[in-house]
Amino acid sequence: MLKLTAAVGVASVLPGVGVLAAPPLSGAPVVVEGARQFDFVSAVNGRAYRVFIASPSQPAPPAGYPVLYVLDGNAYFSTAAATANLQSYSPGMGPLLVVGIGYPVSDRMEIEKRRAFDLTPPAPKDVGALMPGMTPADFGGLDAFLQVIEKEIKPQVAASVPVNPANTAIFGHSFGGLAVLQILFEHPGFFRSYIAASPSIFWNGRVVLNGEAAFLRQVTEGKVAPQVLITVGGQESAPWTKLPLGNPFTLDQINGMVRSLRMVDNARELANRLAAVKGAQGYKALGVVYPDDGHLSEPPAALSRAVRLVLEAP
Repeated sequence: MLKLTAAVGVASVLPGVGVLAAPPLSGAPVVVEGARQFDFVSAVNGRAYRVFIASPSQPAPPAGYPVLYVLDGNAYFSTAAATANLQSYSPGMGPLLVVGIGYPVSDRMEIEKRRAFDLTPPAPKDVGALMPGMTPADFGGLDAFLQVIEKEIKPQVAASVPVNPANTAIFGHSFGGLAVLQILFEHPGFFRSYIAASPSIFWNGRVVLNGEAAFLRQVTEGKVAPQVLITVGGQESAPWTKLPLGNPFTLDQINGMVRSLRMVDNARELANRLAAVKGAQGYKALGVVYPDDGHLSEPPAALSRAVRLVLEAP
């Protein structure tokens, strides 16, 4: 998935043939209104993080702001913050605090490397066959990363902004969606809502599903009642008909990978299993397929639905 994503990403930024170079931009930098950021080095795993916080313009409710934590903050924080701001003025909605979790670097490939480690459970020994040049040591940092969120980021946010600990949510896409599911199955009480967009369920023989049965037992016994949203783009399993510029794979290689990942089927099947279980009041599980979207166009739609899920939470 990293290689597929990188191939698409590289192609998307290559200049078109015959496009004239634009003059240097001038003026002040663009900022996200109402947002700030802070960097820190974790005492848990020794890694550096950047936390983005978008505070609503509306005053906090008596119980504090509901909070949406967004993984891959470098990529999705601005979209999430703008979406939350717009929807907060809709009837029946309200203010939402958005917290993006990312890294204090701007190089895209360095961000990909750091997120691949933080957002995954251990990798299979032959991971290099799927992702050439990478080894199991490049993955598997999810357990420690979760402790960074719980022990360091959440307390820092709560110390600076009034938050409602009973209505927190976590959003992740791709490897981030995989991380969300792992957290859901192992720690279903850490958040009120879990949103997994295009989750990489295929990872290491679908190892994330090992925790599903124990989670569902807790749900049926009424011990936990989270909200779960699983989304996916309907085109994520569609065969590719042409190669983007700069792509290192053949068309047959890419389509073989697409078939093996089963992105749409894995997401749909898991969502259906979770939705079929009857839990205590407040438990909700649903799946959404955006039929015309692919892996990289689906996140904004998923974020929009995520904001609604959090703000409408009972």
